[in-house]
Amino acid sequence: MRIDDRMRAEMLKKLSSPQAYKNEQMLRQAAQKFEAMFLSMMLNEMRKGVMKSSLIPKGPGHDMVMNLLDQEMAKAWASQGGIGIADTIFQQLKELEG
Repeated sequence: MRIDDRMRAEMLKKLSSPQAYKNEQMLRQAAQKFEAMFLSMMLNEMRKGVMKSSLIPKGPGHDMVMNLLDQEMAKAWASQGGIGIADTIFQQLKELEG
């Protein structure tokens, strides 16, 4: 497919608009949130596979605290690049947006 100068100018105009930049930021943020949610679920399931120990007794609220820890670790992980899910989702959504 050959892109002529007129089409190239239209694409550049579309990409350089403030609305396009805002949409791009929103798409990236949504993709990162999805990756963080996925990573949190993955960490939670991995934690279930760890053998239980009586060395450190579980107090009330232990599971809730561990879930919160998993969520925060997943957010940090996703914001630093994660495992690439957010980038892939972002590219796919960007292509769909046109």
